[in-house]
Amino acid sequence: MNNPPQPGPVLNDVSAHCRALWQPPGMAVGLCTPAGLIWSRCVGERRLGSGLPIDEHTVFALASGTKTFAAASIAHLIGANQIDWDTRAIDIDPSFDAGDTRVTELLTLRDLACHRVGWTSSEGRHRGAASTRADLVRRLRHHGFRHPFRQNFAYCTDGFSVLGHLVDIATGMSWEDYAQTNLLAPLGMNRTSFSVVDAESSGNAAQPHLQLLDGERVATPWYYEDHVATPAGGANSCLADLSKWLGAWLANTHAATPWPVNQTAIMQTPQIADAGPFADKELSCAVGEDLTDEAYALGWYTHRYRGERIFHHTGSIRGFRSMIALLPERQLGFIALVNADDIYLPRALFQATLDGLQGADPLRWTARFHELERAWHATNAGRYRRDSDTRLATNGECLSKVAGAQQTAGTELIGSYDDDGRFGRVTISRSDQGLMFRAGGLQYRIVATGNDRFVCEQPCGPLVIDQGQLQVDRDNARRIAGFAYQNATFKRTA
Repeated sequence: MNNPPQPGPVLNDVSAHCRALWQPPGMAVGLCTPAGLIWSRCVGERRLGSGLPIDEHTVFALASGTKTFAAASIAHLIGANQIDWDTRAIDIDPSFDAGDTRVTELLTLRDLACHRVGWTSSEGRHRGAASTRADLVRRLRHHGFRHPFRQNFAYCTDGFSVLGHLVDIATGMSWEDYAQTNLLAPLGMNRTSFSVVDAESSGNAAQPHLQLLDGERVATPWYYEDHVATPAGGANSCLADLSKWLGAWLANTHAATPWPVNQTAIMQTPQIADAGPFADKELSCAVGEDLTDEAYALGWYTHRYRGERIFHHTGSIRGFRSMIALLPERQLGFIALVNADDIYLPRALFQATLDGLQGADPLRWTARFHELERAWHATNAGRYRRDSDTRLATNGECLSKVAGAQQTAGTELIGSYDDDGRFGRVTISRSDQGLMFRAGGLQYRIVATGNDRFVCEQPCGPLVIDQGQLQVDRDNARRIAGFAYQNATFKRTA
């Protein structure tokens, strides 16, 4: 009988191959058991050109892997006999309004934790306009729905922000403090935080990087709306700490797990199939017929690969990508942290490691993941440009700035507007940076591209990021009456 592949050598070979193919600034990859981290591969730099190495304690953004913490916080509250998964949101917050009378009446914690509500998402749009988590939740009534309630899977990170809001109310603590006290502290996760400021001041933090159209990687400031959306994607952590987190899930004993042990199986029970018009297909986008039973549980994706049950979550915020996974039959946990916007790299690392552990060709699907990565960058890298550039990249097409049009139309645009909903009141005014669009904490520079069209740019260190087009609406007298932006219609109020 052949000896089964050993995890360490498999991970070592896979990491070397994927690093050579993707060439990220840096990455940290590891395998753990309930006893802790058993193998790791840390390569590259925290910031390109810095010479500062990455190690097991280097902090990266975990991004949407935070949803596993949000689900576990609900499980912990259930253990305190305060709620259950079928507690309705309005039973905790009577003012809650989902934007539909029936949905408001029926919506439960379970619905929020498995992406079956049907909302459109505020992420990358108006989330930063909210002043507090409660304010973000209040704006949900204006979001609209992509599908009927409980009829489809449609990933919407806002559901987990609502879970955090409900924990705020139910406990009288912020979700961050509740999770820190009841999840992180018992596990000794001392380098994990829920704050960008705390992560950056940790003394050993990776820097996010974005890729331009020409392939250049540029370090940018760390950015996340952790004043409103931490439970959805605001955890920052490292290999050493995440091995403790995954180890608690694998061990699932009263001594090792901060939440009631019976809740682990509940959180890992599929709630809705990852199928239909809004399916994510995170791995089956590249992997063939051996991958089956894709679904979302409570804070975890789940599927089978050659019959083996897998639980995982990927994460993505500006300049960071991550993946955590549980292989319970092997009592192994997998962690991949990358300080670049390479969305498919953590998935390729995981899938190659799993194939290697199963005795198959570990590089079976890697080329396909890399093809998807190249296509993703070709589509998305056009949003980024150096702030010193004189040309604007929009959807891959370069448009010259039109100084005269910017001056004339810019003067007309100055004023106050309201969309009666998601963004609320916004202003357009002049500053030393040019024409500025302001909505709560969001600040975008407006650049004219001609024909009453503008692009909203967000400064990001040495770069600016295209946040979408703004189209002016004029009345019969050719005066600016409002504008359309991010699927919202704004009317002038002053």
